[in-house]
Amino acid sequence: MSTQTGIRPNQKLQEFFAKLRDGSNRDRYRMLKVVISKEELCLDDCEETSNDWRKDWNRCIPKAADNLEPCFLFYR
Repeated sequence: MSTQTGIRPNQKLQEFFAKLRDGSNRDRYRMLKVVISKEELCLDDCEETSNDWRKDWNRCIPKAADNLEPCFLFYR
């Protein structure tokens, strides 16, 4: 995993994505926030799912989005 700039994920992010591939954790998380820190992609925040994706959106996205901090938000 890398971007066009060559920035690579740190060990913690790699381990987290590996954990997500596990069947028991596959549907556990609703939102992930990844930022670039010290020339690495880093997991900044993650939120677990509830039964309602709309409520999760209102709970997760507004606090994760920051006008002054570029990031990748993964939401499912």
